[in-house]
Amino acid sequence: MPLRKVSLQTAILVPLVLQIVGAVGVVGYFSFQNGQRAVDDLAQQLMEQSSDRIRQQLHHHLEVPRVINQLNADVIGLGHADPRNPASLTRSFWRQRVLFEALSVSAMYFGSAEGDFVGLGFQSSQKWEVGRADRSTNYRFQSFATDALGNPTKLLATKKPYDPRKRPWYQSAVQAKEPIWSPVYLDFAERRPKITLAQPLYQADQQLRGVVGTDFVLSHVSAFLQQLETGQAGRTFIMERSGLLIASSSDRVLIDERAQRLTALKSDDRLIQATAQHLQQRFGNVAKVESSQQFNFQLDHQRQRVNIAPFADRYGLDWLIVVVVPESSFMATIDANTQKTIGLCVLALGMAIGLGILAARSLTQPILTLVTASHKIALGKFDQPPIQVSSIRELKILADSFNHMSHEIQQSRSQLEEYARSLEQRVLDRTQDLAKEVQDRQQAEEQATAATAQLNAVLAAMNELIFVFDRAGRHLKIPATGHKMLLYNPSQVRIGRSLYEVFPAEIADRFMSHIQQTLDTQTTQSVEYSLIINGQEIWSDASISPIDQNSVVWVARNVTARKHAEQELKQAKLAADAASRAKSEFLANMSHELRSPLNAILGFAQLLSRHSQKPDEQENIDIIIRSGEHLLALINSVLDLSKIEAGRATLTPTDFDLDYFLDDLGAMFHLRAVQKKFAPRNRSRPQCAPLYPG
Repeated sequence: MPLRKVSLQTAILVPLVLQIVGAVGVVGYFSFQNGQRAVDDLAQQLMEQSSDRIRQQLHHHLEVPRVINQLNADVIGLGHADPRNPASLTRSFWRQRVLFEALSVSAMYFGSAEGDFVGLGFQSSQKWEVGRADRSTNYRFQSFATDALGNPTKLLATKKPYDPRKRPWYQSAVQAKEPIWSPVYLDFAERRPKITLAQPLYQADQQLRGVVGTDFVLSHVSAFLQQLETGQAGRTFIMERSGLLIASSSDRVLIDERAQRLTALKSDDRLIQATAQHLQQRFGNVAKVESSQQFNFQLDHQRQRVNIAPFADRYGLDWLIVVVVPESSFMATIDANTQKTIGLCVLALGMAIGLGILAARSLTQPILTLVTASHKIALGKFDQPPIQVSSIRELKILADSFNHMSHEIQQSRSQLEEYARSLEQRVLDRTQDLAKEVQDRQQAEEQATAATAQLNAVLAAMNELIFVFDRAGRHLKIPATGHKMLLYNPSQVRIGRSLYEVFPAEIADRFMSHIQQTLDTQTTQSVEYSLIINGQEIWSDASISPIDQNSVVWVARNVTARKHAEQELKQAKLAADAASRAKSEFLANMSHELRSPLNAILGFAQLLSRHSQKPDEQENIDIIIRSGEHLLALINSVLDLSKIEAGRATLTPTDFDLDYFLDDLGAMFHLRAVQKKFAPRNRSRPQCAPLYPG
């Protein structure tokens, strides 16, 4: 399908706009990604800082009850306050109240091992009251107003009996034998969530003296969480491992209408509830959270960032701090900047398109003028005024060149018309010359015919095949000769037919290459070739000589008998060479196969010779060694024979001991002679001496 034609203005404007759009888009994309990454890092740092700040604040607040309990334990242990004198204890509690009144402490008290109780607590009336329960009141709980020093004054109420030893805070401290936090509970009056830090007191003989306790109000933690900067939509909350809420930044209550503590899953705050659900889905049980973690989840098609961190102290607290902030709280500024960036990009794109249109028009208008003028010239309209263009230098140069070209074309057209008239006269003159040349050629052909007749008579007496070919391989002449062997099929060979019409393509190509080489070098070429004629391979020896620049004479002689003799001689030589190589390979392989076991025999014989003690055994071993060495020498001699045949033998003169040689020879054949009973069994070296003296 052909491409659709577009205008020059479109071809200039579209790439420009695409480049601007691409550049702005890439810059905007990476800018947004970098902003997103920066926000992610900032959000992670802020959420970690919020968790750390909550953890530090909790440690700070929860340290106060421990300090108060230690002060009270020291006061009682040093005797500065007598547990049997409630007034002295309440005055001590009153002084501590002044020190720690603003730090969430709502009550300080002491329960003795005998069941007595005295304490100072901040009540719903926003006043501090003294509470007692001892033998003097039959252990009924009484509340008193206080004076400016913390002494009890007016009896405010008498309630049912109260035994501190039955309370959970007392029992947990006695069981732990060290300071310990009680479980979270709701106080009697305002139903506020509290926890108590209880510390046991012991006498010098390790007898239990009682337990001091300090109440900590958790609503102050919620007030602190509400002051944290987590955005208007963010939430922070603290919960137990069981999922019960301790405190939260939400203004929703933490207890239900039945005065029961709420879990995070049942919170009235939707974000806290959704976060708790996601925690349950992610961990199965929040008790498995052992370290600080951050993750995201979707709520109402909006991503929420969550940081959960464990909080624990040495007195038994094990809570979880959760900070959840919608991503929109961090992305608001980026989204606004993104909208501004998009607006600026759209404005820049519009300005670029407008400027591109103006620039394209200023460029294309002169070019269109040149196109129109060139089209008129193509139609033969040369009488048009010179082209005038704008002040653009390149286009002005192009217009001047076009005007000059138009002028040159007009001049060339006039010259062509003049040349056409002169050409007609030259054609007429050339026609007359050709007529004379034809007459001369006819006379030359008559002379050539006579010469050809004479040549044919000479060729008829020859015993070779003779052909005349032109440069294209066509048969120009087929002289009749006395040769009777058919090297061609007579029905196919005719004057004017080429080699490709007579022979297969590969043979015709080979013959043509010889003809071309002869014509190019203008020298005689000698060629041997074979053809299959009537089922027989016929060899020919041809001489190709140039006649002129475009024709050759091909003289072929039958040399089949000679080629057959050469081939038989060559095959006989190849067979002889193969037999010689086979013999040499056999000798080389056999020498290797014989040497391998012979070397092993000689090696073990030499080892036996070193360890033999008997003379007879030593002599037999020596015979084995000499026989093996002799056999090894024979193998080497066989290899020397093959070297002699190959013409690579070398003569190396050496001295040898003839007596020793003859003795070895006798020892080698002695065993065979004994077997054939030609010699005695025992043999010694001197037996050979009389036979070979000197």
